[in-house]
Amino acid sequence: MRIVMCGPKTAALRLHLAKAGFAVTGVEDAEEAVSVLRHDEYDLVVLHSPPSQGECCRSIRALRAAHRSIPALVLCAEVHTHVVAALGHGADDVVDIGCAPEELAARCRALIRRSHGFARSRLTIGPLTLDIEAREVRVNDRPLRLTEREFAIVQCLALRHRKLVTRDSIVANLYASECDEPEGKIIDVFICKIRRKLAAAGAGNLITTVWGAGYRMDDQLAA
Repeated sequence: MRIVMCGPKTAALRLHLAKAGFAVTGVEDAEEAVSVLRHDEYDLVVLHSPPSQGECCRSIRALRAAHRSIPALVLCAEVHTHVVAALGHGADDVVDIGCAPEELAARCRALIRRSHGFARSRLTIGPLTLDIEAREVRVNDRPLRLTEREFAIVQCLALRHRKLVTRDSIVANLYASECDEPEGKIIDVFICKIRRKLAAAGAGNLITTVWGAGYRMDDQLAA
């Protein structure tokens, strides 16, 4: 799950979200966030609200004018003075910047799930059940052991159920910076290992290759 996080005072939260399994890109302000979003695909924007309510609303409006559908979470020091205006101008959630990092991570996951059409943290696709909060995968109600990278790939595919996910998109969800990115073929290796584990657990052929493009998770393929 990829996040753009705006604001110079969010370094500690960025680090926590990265440890919680998000690929986080940090930017200075909403204007830079809009520029980043024009060139790449993200799941969520987290905006640290300026002290001025008017400036906060302008930032949200600019974001919404450029990207109408991406979910947006606003962090602010005084929620009660910002929440009505922020929600009214297009924010999807408003959270106190002093909240527990675990709460912020949970709210981010919830917004991303809902944007992909899933209301609950537990996603069921054919014989596979993915619990995003618990970071657990089960097949036919039996636990399936995956590495952190494998879980991230399964999560990326499951959230985009029946939609094409490119290799570049999977790489971006796994690695927060270009410096960390491996060769593209490593994704094929990860997918091969995941397929073997799913097949051995009785999940059949849940993941299909779209040659020259990427991968798709589709429960209609499982057999």
